[in-house]
Amino acid sequence: MKRFVVSILVCVPFVALSLSFDATTPFAGTRQAHAQVTGRLNKTFETSVRSGIVRGGPGTEYKMIGGIAGGDRVNAFEKVMNGNKPWYHVTYHGNQEGWVSSTIVKNYQPINAPFIKQMPELPRGCEVTSLAMMLQYAGKNADNMSLAKQIRKVPFEENGLRGHPNDGFVGNMYTFDKPGLGVFHSPIANLARDYLGDRVVDMTGEDWDAVQEQVDTGHPVWVVVTSTYQRVPDEEWQTWHTKSGDVRITYHEHSVLITGYDNQYVYFNDPLADAKNSRTNKADFITGWKQFGNQAISYK
Repeated sequence: MKRFVVSILVCVPFVALSLSFDATTPFAGTRQAHAQVTGRLNKTFETSVRSGIVRGGPGTEYKMIGGIAGGDRVNAFEKVMNGNKPWYHVTYHGNQEGWVSSTIVKNYQPINAPFIKQMPELPRGCEVTSLAMMLQYAGKNADNMSLAKQIRKVPFEENGLRGHPNDGFVGNMYTFDKPGLGVFHSPIANLARDYLGDRVVDMTGEDWDAVQEQVDTGHPVWVVVTSTYQRVPDEEWQTWHTKSGDVRITYHEHSVLITGYDNQYVYFNDPLADAKNSRTNKADFITGWKQFGNQAISYK
């Protein structure tokens, strides 16, 4: 079996590594002797042309194995220089793999919505803070403290019954020293309509594709999701008896503003984070989102 050796420098002082590739490596062989491995990466790109070719290796000499359309997102996990042109080893259309030229992709940029922190003023104010980010991006003068005052509220408990999050914010939003929970989509949508009128779109109950389609139009999406961004075990849930009927509740509840997505990740402004456009595993996120009944609000 033929073997080829490529030396690369890594980001450790005075260290060089030699990587061996045998003839089974996708880009080994005489036709790729000029290809230089530059390393692993974890980056999202977006197709910058109307349609692009995906090839079986890092060069035009490799056959076409697929295609990507304008705006499609690909996740690159390896970079190779072919002459002076970078080629990226990517996953696309779910779990398909191939190589794309740097000439047909550009860096993916999630929606650049304003970023607002909920702390320290609103320990339980993730829902109104995420709404404030959405409204500001829509051009409205809305801040989270004002929304916290305006949102409809219900007592945490009254006459032996708990408050229902779809009737209003349950309990106290401003301190953990008093009981409180949060609020679901109905009061948030009603408050959003005070600013945006019939432009508000309550997509609650629709599948994840509707969220992605909304993001594709350039509109961020307010959602309720588990605070762990993955499935919360059954033992962490409880049933509350309320005036409006029984409701399944967990304290692992959070609200964020969706700003983007790709094959592997969902991007969002998290009011508990330190910067905009956090990201996490998309499949896990969707699982946690579905546990709250696919709650989603945006605008047109």
